[in-house]
Amino acid sequence: NPMMETLGRLTFTNGRTGGPTILDDLVIVRGITSNWGADGAAQDRLYAFDKKSGQLVWTCSPGAPPKDNTFGVPAFGKLGGKQVFYTGSGDGSIVCANARTGETLWRYPISAGGMNASVVLYKDTVIGIHADENLDSSDAGRMTALRVTSTPAKQETGPPLLTKAAEAWRNDLGAISSSPVLVGNRIYQTVKTGQLVCVDADSGKVLWEHKLAPDQLHASPLYADGKLYVPMQNG
Repeated sequence: NPMMETLGRLTFTNGRTGGPTILDDLVIVRGITSNWGADGAAQDRLYAFDKKSGQLVWTCSPGAPPKDNTFGVPAFGKLGGKQVFYTGSGDGSIVCANARTGETLWRYPISAGGMNASVVLYKDTVIGIHADENLDSSDAGRMTALRVTSTPAKQETGPPLLTKAAEAWRNDLGAISSSPVLVGNRIYQTVKTGQLVCVDADSGKVLWEHKLAPDQLHASPLYADGKLYVPMQNG
């Protein structure tokens, strides 16, 4: 499906975009598009296609005008009997949407830049991280856990918004597009200053950190066989 021609997909330096994700009979892809009608304004959108025929099934426009194109891929779960997905968005929000219809159920603005890392699900929370300026403070970078069952507030325009009461915890870690890895009740994260950090997934408390390199931009830890494999910026 030629997304540039048919959907008005925009291109960016180094081809930054999230990879496709399979959900049953759907393949879900994302990108910043500017097209016609309701999809006219540039926005970070997700598209679901029938994985066999290529037919467009739904379009999701979950946020505000984007600051960034994001590497993030959605995480899938169940909420209120519906199959949903969660993802960071190019407008600096964490969003939740119906995975069968594309309807945005809520969003929670966090960052002044795009949310580039993928999110993880733990118990009743979705956990995301970014490295840009925070919306409610003058510092940069934060890891945030949101209670997914929180009740959003309806807006006159755009998707419903969660309030700060939805936060289960936060800490001041910052990562550009390195995504968290969940093992049991521990989150392992490489941060922009080159440390591997272990976080308690229940409280957000940093349990330990270990300096691995001068800095870190993109690669994420991989967990397998009781070990973490951690590619770093300096090779």
